[in-house]
Amino acid sequence: MRFATVALFFSGCFAQTAVDLAHQSKSVDFSGMAHTRPAQVGTSLPAACAVGEVFFKSDAAPGKNLYVATSASPCAWTQVAAPAATAGGSPGQIQYNNTGSFNGFTVSGDGTLNTATGALTVTKTNGAFFAPSATIDATSASNITAGTLPGGRLPVFAGDVSSAGGSAAINVLRINGTSVPLNASADTVLGTTGAATAAWFAIPNCQDSSGNHLNYNTPIHAFTCGTTSSGGGGGTSGGMPLVDDTGAAANAYAGCPAGAPALTDGFAILFRAKYANTSNSTFAYCGGTAKKVMNSEATELGAGHMSQSPIALWNHAATKTYNGNQSFVIGDLVWDNGTAQWYVSVFTGTCVGCLGDASKLIPVNPRTVTLVYHQQVDRWEIHSSLRHATTTEAISGTDNTTAMSPLEVLQSINQNAPLATATPNRYDYGRYTGSAWAGAGTPTNPGSGRVPRRWIVDGSTILRSDGMLPFLTGCSTGPVALAPTGVRPMMLQYSSGGTAPGSSCYISNGSLPPTWAGTTIKFDTQVQVSATANISYLIGVVGSAAAQSSGVLSYSAGSYAAPLAAFRFNTAAGDARWKCVASVDGTTPLVADTGAQGTVDGNVHQFQIFIDDALNTIHFYLDTTEVCAGTAWGPELPANSAMTPYLGIYQTAAFGSPQTLTLAYVWLEANR
Repeated sequence: MRFATVALFFSGCFAQTAVDLAHQSKSVDFSGMAHTRPAQVGTSLPAACAVGEVFFKSDAAPGKNLYVATSASPCAWTQVAAPAATAGGSPGQIQYNNTGSFNGFTVSGDGTLNTATGALTVTKTNGAFFAPSATIDATSASNITAGTLPGGRLPVFAGDVSSAGGSAAINVLRINGTSVPLNASADTVLGTTGAATAAWFAIPNCQDSSGNHLNYNTPIHAFTCGTTSSGGGGGTSGGMPLVDDTGAAANAYAGCPAGAPALTDGFAILFRAKYANTSNSTFAYCGGTAKKVMNSEATELGAGHMSQSPIALWNHAATKTYNGNQSFVIGDLVWDNGTAQWYVSVFTGTCVGCLGDASKLIPVNPRTVTLVYHQQVDRWEIHSSLRHATTTEAISGTDNTTAMSPLEVLQSINQNAPLATATPNRYDYGRYTGSAWAGAGTPTNPGSGRVPRRWIVDGSTILRSDGMLPFLTGCSTGPVALAPTGVRPMMLQYSSGGTAPGSSCYISNGSLPPTWAGTTIKFDTQVQVSATANISYLIGVVGSAAAQSSGVLSYSAGSYAAPLAAFRFNTAAGDARWKCVASVDGTTPLVADTGAQGTVDGNVHQFQIFIDDALNTIHFYLDTTEVCAGTAWGPELPANSAMTPYLGIYQTAAFGSPQTLTLAYVWLEANR
C-alpha cells in the first residue's frame, strides 16, 4: 500500500498538463508575461479559419499587418487599418498639415488653380505681371515683338544686300536687282549704263555763266558742260570749248575760250595749234602764266605731238563718205566733201540730212588736240595720241603714234574724272559695236596724277598695246580672234603650248622693268578659261622678278618668286574655286576664298584688283562684286613695287588638246 502512494506522487510532479484558458481561467492578465503573441504569424493568410481569429501577415506594409477572420465558410480575412484622415477646409482647397490635422487653403494672388484639371497658372511675381516674352519660347525669333535683337542672332542676308551670319554689317550691292558700284568721289550721281547695271557719273563744274548748260550724252553715259556762246574762242565741240592758238611761235602756245571759264582741275579744251611743235611746249591760258604741256604718261612732248597734220583715228568702226542719207554705227568716221571736214558718229541708225546735228555727228578738226589742265602739278596734258603696237613694232619694241577723236577723249574724262575709289567697269560703252572695236580712249582723270597702261583686243589677231609691250611665252603659234556674241565680247584666245603636263602659256609686260613703280595700283581685265581640273590659272599683277617666268603658275605650296596680288585657280594647290592671293615679297602668301562668287566655269568673267595703299588693304572684285573682303591684307600689301600684268595657264596633267585662256582687254594704272 505505501508503495502505490509514492508512485502517484512522482507522476503528479513530472507530467505537463495543457490549460484550457477558455474554460479553466478567469480574468487572465498577461501584463506580467515576458512575451505575448496572441495572433498567428505568416506571409500567407490561412485557407481555413473561424470567425474572430487573428492573423499577423509579416510581409504586409507596416501598420497594415493585422487581419481578422470575419467569415468561416468560406474563410474571409479582413485587414485591420487605421481610419482615413478627415479632409480639412472646403471643397476645391489644397490640403495641408495643421498641427496634426488636415486643413485647406485656396490658391490666389499671383496664381490660380483649376481643380478640375489640376493646372496651376502663375501670371505674376509679388503682384507684378510677367512680360509676354516670359511665357513664350524666346529662342524663336517669330515670338519676339519688341526690343533690340543682338547682332549674333541676325541671319545671312542675300539678294540686293549681303552679310555674314551673326553680323550687323550689311553691304548693299544692288537696288531692285541693279548692281551699284562703290563710290567715294564727290560730285557724282547714280545712273545706269545698261540693263541692271549702274554707275556713278561725274557732274562737271557747270555754273550758270556765259551760256553754260549741262549736257548728257546717252551713247557714252556722260555729263558735259556745254555753252551756247561762240566767238573769239572758237565755240564748242562735244561740250569742250574750241580754242584757237594766239601764240607767236611753235612750242609757246596760247589761247582763251569764250567767256574765259575759270581754270579748274580736269578742265578740257580742243586746241587748234597754228604751228607744229618741235620740242617741249607750253600753253598760256587766257593771258596767264605759260604752263608745261605734257603727255599723259608724264613725259615731255616730242616733236609733232602738237601737229597740223590730219589725224588718223584709231580703230574706228568704219570710214565713210557722207552722202546725206545713210546708216551709221557709233564710232564711224565720216568725211564730208562739202565742208571738207571729218566727223565721228555718236549714234547707231539711219542719218538723213543730219550734218550739223551734234547728237548724231560730231566734227573732228584735223588740227585739234585735247588739252586738259592737271591742277595737282599745275600743267596741261595732251590727250590726242594713243600708242599701239603693230606686228613689226612688237618685234622691234618701237611705238607708233595715232590720234583719238575728241569724242573718245571727252568720254574718257567724263567717265573717270575724278577717278572712283572702286575700280570701275571701264569699257561698258563702246567696247564692242557689232564686230568692231570702238575705242574707249584714255580713261584716266588728269587731276588724279595716274598713269594708264593697257592691252586691247580690236578684232585682229594682234593684242594692241599702249605703254607696255605684250610678252607671250609658251603659247601655241598665234592667238585666235573671236567675234563678239550675245554671251562674250570680242576676244583673243591663247592656247598652251601642248597637251602634256607642264604645258603653259602666259602673257606679261615685255618692257621690263616697268617704267614706273606705282602706288594704288588698279588692275582690270575680262577673261574666259577652258579647264576646271588639273589646271593652274593666275590673273593679276606680279613683281618684275616673276613677270617672265612660269614659276607662279607651277606653284603648289611654299613661296612665290616675287610680290603679287592676283586671282588664282590652281588645283595642284588644292583650289576648288577662284582664290585671292597676295604677298609683299613672294614668301608666305596670304590666300582667301572667293566664296560662291568664285565658281570656275567656261563663262566670261571680269577680274579687278585695287591695291589701296592709303587704307593698307586690297580689294578684289569678281564681276564687279567684291570678294575676299574679310581678309586683313595689310601685312602682304605689295606697295611701291614695280608690278606688271600677268595672265597665265599651266597644265598639271595631260589633256587631249591644249587648254586656253581668252581675254578681251587688260587695264593697269597707278599713281605716278
